[in-house]
Amino acid sequence: QRLSEDPVLRASERVILEPEFDQLRSVFEVEKVSELFAELLRSPRLTDIARQVLDSEVYIHQSRVNYKPGFGGAPFHWHSDFETWHSEDGMRQPRAFSFSISLTENHPFNGPLMVMPGTHKSFIPTIGETPQNYHEDSLRVA
Repeated sequence: QRLSEDPVLRASERVILEPEFDQLRSVFEVEKVSELFAELLRSPRLTDIARQVLDSEVYIHQSRVNYKPGFGGAPFHWHSDFETWHSEDGMRQPRAFSFSISLTENHPFNGPLMVMPGTHKSFIPTIGETPQNYHEDSLRVA
């Protein structure tokens, strides 16, 4: 809640607002604006699991807090995170470990995350080129 009410943060490039109204939708690089999230993202509870799965050292490629109010806000449509990381960031292989931490309890009415089983095993790119900064525009689509 504190992040969503910070006027300096709201005016920064790290923030995406809801397409229909002036409410926070996403905050990128959250570890750079919140010590609490920085500590969480560097916690051995998370990094040790990632190291074990990837069998290598790890780093934060992208962090983001998505605000998804129940009964409101635009949806986060089906997508592949790797598509953006590959086309915009130059990540060569889908060798990443994603964490999703719900800060509130998930119910069918407040936008739970659905992960498609097996999608981590193959990359199916979209047809054509992914536009520059698509991550920004795609988050604004209602």
